[in-house]
Amino acid sequence: MSDSTFDILRQLGPTISVGVISANFMQLGADISILEETGAQLLHFDIMDGVFTPMMTVGSLFVKGIKTSLL
Repeated sequence: MSDSTFDILRQLGPTISVGVISANFMQLGADISILEETGAQLLHFDIMDGVFTPMMTVGSLFVKGIKTSLL
């Protein structure tokens, strides 16, 4: 992350970060559009390593494929 990204996060805090894992993957684009329209500003990806939760994650190609104005 760049310094400007940290500045944005500092200005937002405290805020709610919406997790992609809660989206309907069959309509992911539509779900992200809803978030953008409602004023959400921050989206996050959960990476679960199998230590505290079952192993479940999305890969870098999935993350790269997400097109959004959300941070």
